Amino acid sequence: MFKNLIFDLGGVLYEVDLSRTEQALRALQRDKKVFPKLQYNFTDGVELNCFDLFEYGRLSDNDFKNELKRNFNLQGNFSDIEAAWKAMLIGPYIENLEFLKTLKGQYRLFLLSNTNSIHIKYVRKIHPSLFDMFEKSYLSYELNMRKPERGIFEYALKNSGLAAHESLFIDDLPLNIYGAEELGISTLHVKDAKQLQAGLSAKLSGEN
Repeated sequence: MFKNLIFDLGGVLYEVDLSRTEQALRALQRDKKVFPKLQYNFTDGVELNCFDLFEYGRLSDNDFKNELKRNFNLQGNFSDIEAAWKAMLIGPYIENLEFLKTLKGQYRLFLLSNTNSIHIKYVRKIHPSLFDMFEKSYLSYELNMRKPERGIFEYALKNSGLAAHESLFIDDLPLNIYGAEELGISTLHVKDAKQLQAGLSAKLSGEN
């Protein structure tokens, strides 16, 4: 029987569109002839590691913006670059947050996300109630660990006193799903955030 629900943020509870940041960065670029295409897993699309380092919490906000400016040959000040980086953040899936409210009294709810300080500061400022839904948030840049690494799942389980077999992890990326399953955590792969309620309800009712 599931007692604990662990949610990813982007692509599950919060809508993200990488093309918006790609376009915003391109607009700041001095030489627009060459521009690496950003992928959901950023290092799949660029020969840089600044995205990884930022999600690991190993770069400060300004260091990250400097890396973007240098590697993408950007003009503009830090405010322009930060705005471009935040452009991908569209907003929460309201229907999914409303659904979470119905689950809060029945399950312990947690957030576990690969993310960065700029994005989380923005989301906390614009949508502070989102984080109130969770007993605790486990964020990669604060823990210096990322999904699908075993360590971040182990830390969340131990820190909140969760049993793996009583926990369900919900994410939109198959790779992250596999990381949780290696520890015996049940999983739900959400291919379309709009189907979260139907998929999770079926999983909880059948627990299969």
